[in-house]
Amino acid sequence: AIDVVQIKKLKATVKRFRTVRTRVAKRLKTYRGIIPQRSNDAEGEIGYVLRFFPETFEIGRKIVKDLKVRGVVCEMEGPEARPNWHLASEMYPVILKKGATDPSCSYHCPHYLEAGGQVEYKRGDCPVAEDLYKRVVTISLNQWYTAQECRDLAEIVNEVFSEHCREK
Repeated sequence: AIDVVQIKKLKATVKRFRTVRTRVAKRLKTYRGIIPQRSNDAEGEIGYVLRFFPETFEIGRKIVKDLKVRGVVCEMEGPEARPNWHLASEMYPVILKKGATDPSCSYHCPHYLEAGGQVEYKRGDCPVAEDLYKRVVTISLNQWYTAQECRDLAEIVNEVFSEHCREK
């Protein structure tokens, strides 16, 4: 019953997030040394974050530190990050072949068996994806930001990016 009520709110929630994302994104400048994440399906995203790929971990760390000092909610995993299930090589139920509650979980399904049961993932199998995931700077957005708060956030991001990267 709770889910039914929440699902009814989803369309308005997504609209607010997308409005915030658009307001902030359209005010951002472009810089050498950090690239915004490209969306291949903006209508398929909720829009609760903005993501940027700095050229190096060092630049990313400085940007995150300076954004946080200015009150922006953001993060970057970094190369020393704890294991994270978003990466195939760190998705322990898959790599250990044990489900969270049932040890035989899905490893007896026809698709897995058709692959010969030899599906393996290890760190380094997807080096580009692993690098991008650990290096991405993620800025959280709030669906309730006002137009002025969106302008303020964009101004802060531009200020910090310009301290560490060159404007194009």
